[in-house]
This record gives sequence, structure tokens and C-alpha cells, in this order.
Amino acid sequence: MNALDKAKQLFLEGLQLLESEQHELAESKLMQAHLLVPDRLSILVNLSAIQIKLEKFDQAKLVRVPYKMNRCVLFDSTYFHTTDEIHFKEGYENRRINCTLLFGKGL
Repeated sequence: MNALDKAKQLFLEGLQLLESEQHELAESKLMQAHLLVPDRLSILVNLSAIQIKLEKFDQAKLVRVPYKMNRCVLFDSTYFHTTDEIHFKEGYENRRINCTLLFGKGL
């Protein structure tokens, strides 16, 4: 099993633990996955979310999701989030289209 496959397995195990609210164990699995593939956004976002939930604010990392055409980003909007600075060429044709869909229960 290569590093990416092992990281995927650890990531999925971490998500299952997160769903069953076993946050410390989920953090451990996601940390192991992060060490194998440190640039994987899905791992970073979920690991940071768990660390915030566990009030490990000093360990939670700022995660920037770079802009790419045709990208969909799903996240729990009850966590603190903001839009990063945007840099596009001048002119209407060079702007981005943003579609926001809200779902779930509010606070």
C-alpha cells in the first residue's frame, strides 16, 4: 500500500470517528494521514475542524483553498471562515461567479 492509499484509509477512519464524536481518536487518524500527505486540503480542513472543536486553537492551522475554475468547496459554515483576498484582472469578464447554497440547521 502506497502513502496515498494509506492516507486515504486513515482519512476515512478519521471521518467515521468524527461522525461518532470520538474527536481525540479522529484527530490522531487525521494527523497520521496529514504526515503522509501534508498538502491534502481535505485532511487539513477536517484536522483543523477537530482541533478547533477540541479547543486546540494553537494547533489548528489556517487553511487557504486556492481559487480554481469549476471548484466546489463544502464546509461547515458554523466554523469561523472568511473569503481571502482576490486578485483578478480588471474587467467584468475576468471576475468569478460565486454560488452559495445553504443547508442544515442553524445555530
